[in-house]
Amino acid sequence: PNSNYAITIALSAFLSGLGVSSLLFSYYFSSTKRNIKTIVCVTQIAVAIYAFFILKNYSLIPTLLDSFSQTTNLSVLSEVGKFIVVWFYLFLPAFFMGCAFPLVNGLYLESKKEGARDTAIVYFFDLVGSVLGAMSAGFLLLPYFGFACTAMVAITVNLLVALSLAPKRIAKLSILALLI
Repeated sequence: PNSNYAITIALSAFLSGLGVSSLLFSYYFSSTKRNIKTIVCVTQIAVAIYAFFILKNYSLIPTLLDSFSQTTNLSVLSEVGKFIVVWFYLFLPAFFMGCAFPLVNGLYLESKKEGARDTAIVYFFDLVGSVLGAMSAGFLLLPYFGFACTAMVAITVNLLVALSLAPKRIAKLSILALLI
């Protein structure tokens, strides 16, 4: 049963983060004149920073979960508290990642006439990248290099994407400094 709960929490948090972000950023972009590349660049940096300070220090989560168990006499309240902590732990990075699809789709769309085809192409490559990333992490990086190294690979990829999208030389140098 615990693995069922873990999978349910992980999937619901991740999918919620992607969905909420996708909706909010699509509305935000349609109401602003900001450059799409800049917004995607900033969110990639946000994911990298979150991963560096939070995901890389994943031992914080068991500490928080243990504190719920110790401070609460009611097992139901303790379980709800644990659910909320883990759910938000996974929701936040998915939220920052979720904006990429609608924004990149907006960059790629050439016309409304070809919108469905263009959206399908972006979605296909988005999913292929997600599958390859998940399989690489699950079958290669985590078993052979551990969690900390896998997190650093993800952080590096996010910063490289941000570097490629950074609009100005100063921004590119700042991101390069973060990479180093």
